[in-house]
Amino acid sequence: MKTEEKLLGDLCSIISTGSVSVNKITVKLEIKADHPLFAGHFPGNPILPGAATIQIIKELAELQTRRKLILAGAPVIKFISFMNPLVNNMADLTMELNLADDEKTGCTATLSHEGTTFCSFRGEFREMV
Repeated sequence: MKTEEKLLGDLCSIISTGSVSVNKITVKLEIKADHPLFAGHFPGNPILPGAATIQIIKELAELQTRRKLILAGAPVIKFISFMNPLVNNMADLTMELNLADDEKTGCTATLSHEGTTFCSFRGEFREMV
Protein backbone atom coordinates (compact mmCIF):
# COMPACT_ATOMS: atom_id res chain seq x y z
CA MET A 1 0.00 0.00 0.00
CA LYS A 2 1.40 3.39 -0.86
CA THR A 3 1.33 6.41 1.36
CA GLU A 4 -0.82 9.39 0.45
CA GLU A 5 -3.44 6.98 -0.92
CA LYS A 6 -6.85 8.64 -0.55
CA LEU A 7 -9.80 6.83 0.99
CA LEU A 8 -13.52 7.56 0.84
CA GLY A 9 -12.94 10.14 -1.87
CA ASP A 10 -10.55 12.45 -0.10
CA LEU A 11 -11.91 12.13 3.45
CA CYS A 12 -8.67 10.58 4.66
CA SER A 13 -5.16 9.77 3.50
CA ILE A 14 -2.79 6.95 4.34
CA ILE A 15 0.25 8.56 5.98
CA SER A 16 2.24 5.39 6.65
CA THR A 17 1.84 1.61 6.63
CA GLY A 18 3.47 -1.19 8.52
CA SER A 19 3.20 -4.94 8.36
CA VAL A 20 2.85 -6.82 11.61
CA SER A 21 2.59 -10.24 9.90
CA VAL A 22 1.62 -11.69 6.55
CA ASN A 23 -2.11 -10.99 7.00
CA LYS A 24 -1.95 -8.20 9.58
CA ILE A 25 -1.22 -4.57 8.73
CA THR A 26 -1.21 -1.26 10.50
CA VAL A 27 -2.01 2.01 8.78
CA LYS A 28 -1.72 5.58 10.04
CA LEU A 29 -4.53 7.74 8.68
CA GLU A 30 -5.02 11.47 8.52
CA ILE A 31 -8.67 12.58 8.51
CA LYS A 32 -9.46 15.77 6.60
CA ALA A 33 -11.22 17.87 9.26
CA ASP A 34 -12.63 20.36 6.73
CA HIS A 35 -14.21 17.66 4.52
CA PRO A 36 -17.83 18.53 3.52
CA LEU A 37 -19.07 15.32 5.19
CA PHE A 38 -18.51 16.92 8.59
CA ALA A 39 -20.72 19.92 7.75
CA GLY A 40 -23.74 17.70 8.29
CA HIS A 41 -22.32 15.33 10.90
CA PHE A 42 -22.44 17.52 12.99
CA PRO A 43 -22.07 21.29 12.48
CA GLY A 44 -19.74 22.73 15.12
CA ASN A 45 -19.05 19.31 16.64
CA PRO A 46 -17.93 17.01 13.82
CA ILE A 47 -17.62 13.28 14.37
CA LEU A 48 -16.56 10.57 11.94
CA PRO A 49 -19.74 8.71 10.92
CA GLY A 50 -19.92 4.98 11.59
CA ALA A 51 -20.73 4.24 7.96
CA ALA A 52 -17.62 6.16 6.88
CA THR A 53 -15.51 4.15 9.32
CA ILE A 54 -16.77 0.86 7.87
CA GLN A 55 -16.20 2.17 4.33
CA ILE A 56 -12.59 3.04 5.22
CA ILE A 57 -12.08 -0.50 6.55
CA LYS A 58 -13.56 -1.95 3.33
CA GLU A 59 -11.39 0.23 1.09
CA LEU A 60 -8.26 -0.74 3.03
CA ALA A 61 -9.22 -4.42 2.69
CA GLU A 62 -9.61 -3.86 -1.07
CA LEU A 63 -6.18 -2.28 -1.30
CA GLN A 64 -4.63 -5.13 0.67
CA THR A 65 -6.36 -7.95 -1.28
CA ARG A 66 -6.36 -6.13 -4.64
CA ARG A 67 -9.99 -7.18 -5.13
CA LYS A 68 -13.28 -5.26 -5.21
CA LEU A 69 -15.19 -6.26 -2.08
CA ILE A 70 -18.64 -5.95 -0.61
CA LEU A 71 -19.57 -6.35 3.06
CA ALA A 72 -21.11 -9.82 3.50
CA GLY A 73 -21.72 -9.61 7.24
CA ALA A 74 -20.45 -8.01 10.41
CA PRO A 75 -21.46 -9.69 13.66
CA VAL A 76 -19.31 -7.27 15.67
CA ILE A 77 -19.19 -3.52 15.10
CA LYS A 78 -18.59 -1.53 18.26
CA PHE A 79 -18.29 2.24 18.22
CA ILE A 80 -16.55 2.92 21.51
CA SER A 81 -15.54 6.60 21.28
CA PHE A 82 -16.39 9.49 19.00
CA MET A 83 -13.67 10.66 16.64
CA ASN A 84 -13.75 14.45 16.34
CA PRO A 85 -11.26 15.49 13.63
CA LEU A 86 -11.00 18.99 15.11
CA VAL A 87 -9.63 17.49 18.33
CA ASN A 88 -7.58 14.75 16.67
CA ASN A 89 -7.35 14.14 12.95
CA MET A 90 -4.95 11.15 13.15
CA ALA A 91 -5.93 7.50 13.59
CA ASP A 92 -4.24 4.12 13.55
CA LEU A 93 -6.02 1.24 11.88
CA THR A 94 -4.92 -2.32 12.60
CA MET A 95 -6.41 -4.92 10.29
CA GLU A 96 -6.11 -8.67 10.04
CA LEU A 97 -7.44 -10.42 6.95
CA ASN A 98 -8.15 -14.15 6.67
CA LEU A 99 -9.03 -15.61 3.31
CA ALA A 100 -11.74 -18.10 4.31
CA ASP A 101 -12.13 -19.30 0.73
CA ASP A 102 -11.99 -17.88 -2.78
CA GLU A 103 -15.18 -15.91 -2.18
CA LYS A 104 -14.95 -14.63 1.40
CA THR A 105 -12.36 -12.69 3.36
CA GLY A 106 -12.62 -12.50 7.13
CA CYS A 107 -11.59 -9.20 8.67
CA THR A 108 -10.92 -7.88 12.14
CA ALA A 109 -10.02 -4.23 12.49
CA THR A 110 -9.53 -1.62 15.18
CA LEU A 111 -9.48 2.13 14.63
CA SER A 112 -7.72 3.92 17.49
CA HIS A 113 -5.24 6.60 18.45
CA GLU A 114 -3.02 7.02 21.49
CA GLY A 115 -4.93 4.59 23.70
CA THR A 116 -8.43 5.64 22.61
CA THR A 117 -10.33 3.05 20.57
CA PHE A 118 -12.92 4.51 18.21
CA CYS A 119 -14.20 1.34 16.52
CA SER A 120 -13.78 -2.41 16.77
CA PHE A 121 -14.91 -4.47 13.76
CA ARG A 122 -15.20 -8.17 12.94
CA GLY A 123 -16.85 -9.20 9.72
CA GLU A 124 -16.60 -10.77 6.30
CA PHE A 125 -16.25 -9.34 2.83
CA ARG A 126 -16.90 -11.17 -0.40
CA GLU A 127 -15.58 -10.41 -3.81
CA MET A 128 -17.87 -8.21 -5.89
CA VAL A 129 -18.89 -9.81 -9.17
